[in-house]
This record gives sequence, structure tokens and C-alpha cells, in this order.
Amino acid sequence: MLSENFIAPEDRKTIVVLGAAGRLGHLIVDYILRKRFTYSVHMIVTTHELKLPEVQLLKEKGALIFNHDFDLSKPLEAHPKTYQFLKSALYNAKVVISCLSSEDRNVIPLIHKNIFTLMNELKIPRFVPSDFCVDYRDMSPGDYEIMEYKLRTWNSLQLLSSNGSLEFTSILCGCWMQMFQEPWMRFVNIHKGEIFHWGEGNEQFQVTSIDDVAAFTVDCVTNFYNETKNKFCGIVGDTITMTNLRDSFSKIMQKDFRLIKLGELNDLDNEIKRLKEQKPVTFVKHFESNVEELEQLKMMLNDKYLIKQEDLWNERYEKERDVSLITMVDFLRNTFGGAIPE
Repeated sequence: MLSENFIAPEDRKTIVVLGAAGRLGHLIVDYILRKRFTYSVHMIVTTHELKLPEVQLLKEKGALIFNHDFDLSKPLEAHPKTYQFLKSALYNAKVVISCLSSEDRNVIPLIHKNIFTLMNELKIPRFVPSDFCVDYRDMSPGDYEIMEYKLRTWNSLQLLSSNGSLEFTSILCGCWMQMFQEPWMRFVNIHKGEIFHWGEGNEQFQVTSIDDVAAFTVDCVTNFYNETKNKFCGIVGDTITMTNLRDSFSKIMQKDFRLIKLGELNDLDNEIKRLKEQKPVTFVKHFESNVEELEQLKMMLNDKYLIKQEDLWNERYEKERDVSLITMVDFLRNTFGGAIPE
């Protein structure tokens, strides 16, 4: 039974962020707090994450922290502690944004299932799934292990939104520009000036800065709340190729970068299969990677998963919010400025 301080959904001004201690999650919380006279924010974090400096900083700025040390994916009916925790964190919210990530991706749809149950009970209208990626809707089950949990959540959302029990707003952005500065993204070797690739090097893919993704997400559930109901909303900072990427790195770093072709796109499938089966390296003797990285690369280079023009908000977003999405060249310039990181 709902208490006396229950606020009607249309009058609520609270946004809940799951996975709020992560790279995207804490940026989203920060952007919400910039609207401090309009919206409040609840951060759901683990007890371990509570100690992180960025979480403490957001707490000082006004975020309300809900921390836990138990598994949120367990069935609510058998775990009253999980139920009470989520109910407290979600109470009187208008929007729930999921930025969840996990090495065990099977748990994310289970957590979302619990969230959907509480959202229905507490009459929370809007959910933002942990998409923030390429347009995966044409993906078939089993195509990409790293995206399977997104597809499972989307299948649930389709059913819930069609019967009117829940609204959604999905954010699409291609790949994060920041992936090209990560040490685990080994197909770019900044020190040696090498970019490894499969295919011809002219396959187009879409990239967006994570800062722009965070700001756009908050605008979608605040300034564009009504227009983004049950919509896939995309922004793209730049559309590039591996050849473009090489030229951009060469320009910014002031040194020659070279493309190293590892095979055709079909060979990329074989390399993923080899890694899954843990077979010895065959044709790639000077390049090491992992399944997650290569599946991400494979999906990125497949034009089937480009964000469709009808779903792009670039023009309207930049005009109405008076912003300019950062391009890949400017991102690299701002990130590296000609200096090779240690």
C-alpha cells in the first residue's frame, strides 16, 4: 500500500540512476544535478562503490545515495531485503535510467525484471535501458554475446510498452569515442602508431563522446520527455572509417600512423570463433585481443547496425539545446593534444 507522501507520477521530479558509479552513470547524475532547482537524483551503488571519490563528490553536490551489498538480481518474492531496498530507492521517481554493466551480463535482465516489477507497483512511468550503443534491434539471438542482455531487456520492454504498463526511451550513440583511448582496446596502438583492422578500412561506423551521450540522455527525459516516449533516440558525434581514424591520429599526434590489415571481415568471424574455443593463434601472430573487443569491433563495422536517419536527433538537439556535438578529430585533440599517454 502506498503511503500518504506518495506523489502523482506527473508531478514527480526525481530520477533514479542504476549503475551510477560507472563512467556513464556518474556523468548522467552530474548533468541531472546541474538542474538542481528542478530535479533530484537517487544513485544506486554498491557499498564498495560508495567509497569512490566521484560518488562522494556527487553526494556533496546533492545526490541521494542508496548503497547495497547484496545481489539485486535475486527474485523479489524470495528476497524481501532486495524488495525493500529497491522500493525505497525508487519511491516517487518519474524516470529510472539503467547504466548497468557486469562481467556476468545474464544478471542485468534479471535486475531489470525486478526494477520493472517495482516500477509497476510504484507507478513509475519511464525507463531508460542500458543501451547507449549501436542500433541492435535487427540483431538475432546468439549473434553477439556482448549484446544479448540488451536484446533480452528490449524484448521485455516491447511487451510492457505495448500493453501500456511502462514507457521507455532508448539512447543510441554508436560507439563511445573514449573506447579508442582504452588500454584494453588493443586494435589501436598509440605508441607504435598502428591501427589494426579487418576489411578494407573504408567501412563506416558511428562514434559519440560519452559526455555528449550523458547530456543527451538527461535532456531526453527532461526537456524532451513527452517527445521521447517509447522512442529510440540517436545522436552521432561523427561517422568515420578506420582510414579516417588513422589520418586523425596522424594529424593530432604529428607522427605517421599506419593501417595493418589482419584479414577480411569474414576472417574476423573466424578469429572470434577461435577465441571462444581457445584455439592457438592461426593467422594473427602479432596481435592479441579478446572476444568482447572483437565482437564490439565486428558489430561496429556492420552497416546493418548504423543508427537510422529517422532516429537521429542531431539537428534538433543541437539547435534547441544550443550545443555542438564533438567530432572525432576534436575529441582526439582534446584527449591527447599531441602527447602520447604513458
